Amino acid sequence: MKTALLLALVLASTLTLSGCADTWEKPGATQQEFEATKAACMSRAAARFPPMNRQVQIGNGYMTPVTTNCTGFGYSVNCLSTGGQYVPPSVITVDDNANARRQDTRSCFFENGWHLKDNSEAAATSNNTSGTYYKPAPPCDSNKTTCVLTPIK
Repeated sequence: MKTALLLALVLASTLTLSGCADTWEKPGATQQEFEATKAACMSRAAARFPPMNRQVQIGNGYMTPVTTNCTGFGYSVNCLSTGGQYVPPSVITVDDNANARRQDTRSCFFENGWHLKDNSEAAATSNNTSGTYYKPAPPCDSNKTTCVLTPIK
């Protein structure tokens, strides 16, 4: 169960991060056209698939071990026990609609005439003869929905 949950979180993170690796092209398009399309597509996706956050428990809660230390002087012994506190499980927030928003944003780009470009630098430089290509430059923002894009010449 624990392994399956961790695997699911890793896959979800990978899919979310992979959205930042998209390079879009549209022959003759400008940076302003790209930005306008991106804003419209992200807005549409956000309206269709608003954030649907839920808490996911990672691991289990546990009790800290109890340790007793005793000191003695003559016939007197003093003992002090520490530990035995409950440590709750870790909880993270997951947006169940993040992948749907990403897919809708991609669909919107396709509907507006943009195409995915191969992300390898070799392909970007050798095939760039007639179009304008935009490649994301790391990093993406903290919620992994917006990437900084720069033209490749």
